[in-house]
Amino acid sequence: MKAHVHKLLTRAIGSGTATGLASAAVASAGALHWGHGPCGAMNAVTHCLWRDASWRRRPSAKYTALGTTIHMGSAVFWGVLFEALCERGYRRSGAINIANAAATTALATYVVDYHVVPARITPGFESHLSKDSLGLTYVALGAGFAVAAVLRLVHDADRVAALELPSTGGTVPLPACRAPIQVVASALRGLRQGREFVDQLTRGVLGLGVIGWRPKACRWPR
Repeated sequence: MKAHVHKLLTRAIGSGTATGLASAAVASAGALHWGHGPCGAMNAVTHCLWRDASWRRRPSAKYTALGTTIHMGSAVFWGVLFEALCERGYRRSGAINIANAAATTALATYVVDYHVVPARITPGFESHLSKDSLGLTYVALGAGFAVAAVLRLVHDADRVAALELPSTGGTVPLPACRAPIQVVASALRGLRQGREFVDQLTRGVLGLGVIGWRPKACRWPR
């Protein structure tokens, strides 16, 4: 039991870190596009501690560093859900289930962030992002989970292939050579066949109110 929990948490740290970086990059790019500065989105995360954080645009240890830390911690937290969903998926149909798990986790994150928790502890991205940019941030979150899981599949297959190499001789068995390639091909085929990853995620986010929704509290001081 302990080994299983440790493995789950280790994977959650890896996938959560990847998706945290991906979503932070998209949120920062969106804030920059709207003229709010690249650090505005991460600064706004700390509005749960300081009300004026939503208005801060410049980088600082107080707002940017702490906001990024909170954001990454939240991504790892959601990584636990993603890995739990993925664990079942690996046993059934591989990459398609990774895509579904990523979409489900991203949708759950959005619902909790903007429809469950009090306004004071929302991510605060809406202060710097347009409705479309906010939706793309959650798409990036789901994509980060999916990419992390696929890369892990490739890495695991590579390790298995290396263990199967003969102790003597200079040639590599053909099945061992093909193992990583087969995993990548399977993953890409699964993601292509499961185009519902993007469709599901985008429709879900848009259907839950990102499009056409803009918080009234987004006021900028002059």
